[in-house]
Amino acid sequence: MLNSIYFAILLLPVEESGEKWKMFFGSYKYTIDDKGRLVLPKKFRSAFLDKIYLLRGFDGSVSLYTKEAFDAYLENLATFPYEKKLSRDVSRIALASIRELEIDSQSRVLLPKEILEKYGLSKDVMIVGLLNHIEVWDLEKWNEYEKKNEKDFEVNTEKFYDEH
Repeated sequence: MLNSIYFAILLLPVEESGEKWKMFFGSYKYTIDDKGRLVLPKKFRSAFLDKIYLLRGFDGSVSLYTKEAFDAYLENLATFPYEKKLSRDVSRIALASIRELEIDSQSRVLLPKEILEKYGLSKDVMIVGLLNHIEVWDLEKWNEYEKKNEKDFEVNTEKFYDEH
């Protein structure tokens, strides 16, 4: 059930600047500087205003959302029945992980030291666009994930479409 809820979050259209579908896609190798600042890829910058919403991602990544996509995420999370333990567990972990971060005039986001440590982000990272949000991966973790999952991509894609 939670997987279908998560996919509903991902597939919501985001309207910004009159564009109905502002989507993030592609992967970009970047570096976090010594002060913990990450420059947003040029292709993604116009979607973010002055704030970015960071929260725990999946599979070892950190997710970054625009205000609109983050609001949609929260609205969906608010529909989870709090009386159910699984719902409380997911909500607590997700909400406790959220950080509202500023974007400076040079399109950099300062990632707090505790975030870098908690999610194992080193200097070299991969930024991956995923429709309405982006993920930040430690480059080594991303390479391992990609190697492990790319070999089964066609089979998994077929299974995914059969289930939906």
